[in-house]
Amino acid sequence: MEMLYGGAFPECFKAVIIELYRKDGGLLESVRNEIDPAKLFFANFDVLEIDEDVNTVKARKAKNRTMDSLKKNWLSNPSKGGDVVAAKGNSNGKQWRRCARCAAVMEDVTVSKQALQWLLMQQRRCFCGGYWYTLGLKDGTA
Repeated sequence: MEMLYGGAFPECFKAVIIELYRKDGGLLESVRNEIDPAKLFFANFDVLEIDEDVNTVKARKAKNRTMDSLKKNWLSNPSKGGDVVAAKGNSNGKQWRRCARCAAVMEDVTVSKQALQWLLMQQRRCFCGGYWYTLGLKDGTA
């Protein structure tokens, strides 16, 4: 918290900072040599959904897709039923969950293997710390 409000770097970070910014072969210099600026500039960043240009937003909405925040793949949007989105409107019939805090979307994951249950328990909360809620059908059943 001290660093956030303009305090000094802790002693334990100083060795890391020196290694990163060292003039004669520091870590950042070696990474800079591996980066191709043209590939970075012309890369497709549609997954991030950060464009605020009106035409880009219209084109994205016309594709009728939503990004799954956990799997990082595109989901086809369900059909709209009035003002509430149908929860099982996706092509594979899985329910969607939306974060109550940041509005991220994920598709429900169900696994029958006991070993993976622990992993799924970690998905109870969104990356931002908010809770997931299931998108319901128009009549209130989910």
